[in-house]
Amino acid sequence: MKIPYKIRPVILSGGSGSRLWPISTEIYPKQFINLIEKKTLFETTLERLKKIKNLSTPLIITNEKYKFIIQNFLNKLNIKSHIILEPESKNTVTSFYLSSLFSKTNELLLFLPSDHFIENSQLFVKMLNLALEKYKENTWITFGIKPSFPHDGYGYIKSTQNKHKSDKEPFKVEKFVEKPSKEKAKKMIKEKDYFWNSGIFIASSKLVKNTITKLEKDIASDCDIIWGNKIKKTDGISFNRNSFKKLRQKSIDYTLMEIPNKMFMYILDVGWNDIGSWDSFSRIQKSKVKSNLIININSKNNYIYPTSRMIATIDVQDLIIVDSSDSLLISKKGSSEKIKQEIQNLDKQFKNKTQHKKFIKPWGFYEILLDSEQTKVKRLNIFPNTRLSYQYHKHRNEHWVIISGIAEVKIDDKIKILHKNNSVYIKKKTKHYVKNISDQNLIVIETQTGDYFGEDDIIRIDDPFKR
Repeated sequence: MKIPYKIRPVILSGGSGSRLWPISTEIYPKQFINLIEKKTLFETTLERLKKIKNLSTPLIITNEKYKFIIQNFLNKLNIKSHIILEPESKNTVTSFYLSSLFSKTNELLLFLPSDHFIENSQLFVKMLNLALEKYKENTWITFGIKPSFPHDGYGYIKSTQNKHKSDKEPFKVEKFVEKPSKEKAKKMIKEKDYFWNSGIFIASSKLVKNTITKLEKDIASDCDIIWGNKIKKTDGISFNRNSFKKLRQKSIDYTLMEIPNKMFMYILDVGWNDIGSWDSFSRIQKSKVKSNLIININSKNNYIYPTSRMIATIDVQDLIIVDSSDSLLISKKGSSEKIKQEIQNLDKQFKNKTQHKKFIKPWGFYEILLDSEQTKVKRLNIFPNTRLSYQYHKHRNEHWVIISGIAEVKIDDKIKILHKNNSVYIKKKTKHYVKNISDQNLIVIETQTGDYFGEDDIIRIDDPFKR
């Protein structure tokens, strides 16, 4: 059957993934990290779009601080996309409404979170295409996941399922249920007509706009104003920060709870996981820590996230241990989601105490490995076919060592090609840049010496990013 509508995929990619701290952070959240395989969750979400029928150019909604990361993935995958850049997160009602303002009224909007794991992508795409083909005007479509255990961290959908109806037909939604207690969740899944809420939705652009205008009038009205004053550039649509800050936050799930008579649900059995906590992650990913780095003494059923350090466990069981360059998480299994409640306090408390920090730049990102009065050491990750500005420094010298990739280095108008283990020394006041000319991230260790290491000691001669 031919899909009678143009489909506008809307990729929701503004989440900070705080429940996967300390690997996922506000600066570099889980959807952009190679958590499972060589590809990120964001990449696999984009790649699945290629198999959806009758597609319009995708729309990505994200926080403005992630725009360079996203642009790199789009370049890498050779995918064109529109981008809406939010100054700060205002939850999904705002994202849905802005999507409807961007899209044509007769388009079908397919809302997809960018940070979910789908084991069976082929069946997942097949179910999406089926739902799109059978879409009926003025209805919302969502997808329920067959629950495998009583999860108290998910919202639930109760359907009017009956035993004789095929899973290829949509079920009427009876109601949405907020995250229940563990005991309530146990009772619900015994009834067989409750499903985990996947956060995936389909509705016409017109219906999205009308629903939010009717049920969330103030959000719709405020969005209309900021949309009228939007800033449209080649890298995306952005907004005035002060105006955006005034928007009320609300999740679309709670809005749609008020109109269950317009909601229909397809059942998904595709190995879905929202990787919303280390407990969720550990269910689909076995520990990859090399056995020679782990000493287990009378310990069992522990999950240890990959680390380069030696870890010893003694007389403990049912633990999750996540080791990063600057932080360590130890949790009982079943309790890891609680980190979300404290993460903001942690960020404030340790804001100026953490040495290993990641800083996003248009060319990639860098991490500070050492910062002292005598020297600063950075690890630069430079995206393929990207370079830093042609620049010089008044107060510092730099020594670059190539760890992986191939670098084009320009020093006082002379170009050198450097490979793994090659190095170059750059004296202060010497003009220079480094460019990645390989198809993988170029990794450079930069050691700075001198009397001042601030970022304001960068004098740019020319800059591909026009800073």
